Amino acid sequence: MVEAEDRSRSSSATPGERPASSESLRKRYAGQQEFIADLLVTVLVIVLWFGVALTLLILPAVQN
Repeated sequence: MVEAEDRSRSSSATPGERPASSESLRKRYAGQQEFIADLLVTVLVIVLWFGVALTLLILPAVQN
C-alpha cells in the first residue's frame, strides 16, 4: 500500500491533470510489457530478414 502512495506522489501529473502519454501507456499495459516488447522484436526481426532475403535475391541480378 505504501508503494502505491509513493508512486502516486512521484507522478508528475496533478490530480486534475492527465498523466504523460508514456506514463499512461505504462499503467494501461503494465502486465503486458514483456509481450509488447517481444512483439516489437519479432516485427523487427521479420523486417531485417526480409531485407536480407531481398538483398540475396537482387545481388546476383545486379552482378550480371
